Amino acid sequence: MDLTDGSWIVMQQRFDGSVDFKEDWKSYKEGFGNPPDGEFWLGLEQVHQLTTNSEYILVVELVDDQGVRGCACFDEFSIGPESDGYRLNSGKYHGTAGNSLAYHNHNMFSTLDRDNDKRHPKMWSCAEEYQGGGNWYNACLVQNLNGPYNQLPNSAKQMVWKTFRNFNGLLKSKMALKKKSEVYDLV
Repeated sequence: MDLTDGSWIVMQQRFDGSVDFKEDWKSYKEGFGNPPDGEFWLGLEQVHQLTTNSEYILVVELVDDQGVRGCACFDEFSIGPESDGYRLNSGKYHGTAGNSLAYHNHNMFSTLDRDNDKRHPKMWSCAEEYQGGGNWYNACLVQNLNGPYNQLPNSAKQMVWKTFRNFNGLLKSKMALKKKSEVYDLV
């Protein structure tokens, strides 16, 4: 899939660590970084508004530090309103990167200053434990594409898509949306 053809809406892009994703709720809600060519997060409210008004698919494109590529495609994608913690809804998976989003499906978004994860007991938050990237944490993670941009062997304290490279290797990522009516084939 060509995610650069102009018909995709990129909601997250990371490739060099130039933007720190250790941000608060307000920043994740409104968006931050340097779109369209730099690293950035589009903003939860904008993604919610898009996915409420039309059906979208999500494509997650990954590249590891060896140049190996993976893709995770979801035939449905939406997030709920802020009043429900921007709850994640992802549909059927297709692709080569594995489905690291399934564990987080139907969870609310969390940041350092707004802990919505399901970790029990609530001694600490997943966002705090995994160094601040906002995410749809369950209890805690098998994906964390907003985690620190670094390479720590066998660590979840970095960008992670476990079904692609477990907890190893430096990743580059792009999360992109497209109206379902504009997509003919996910595979």
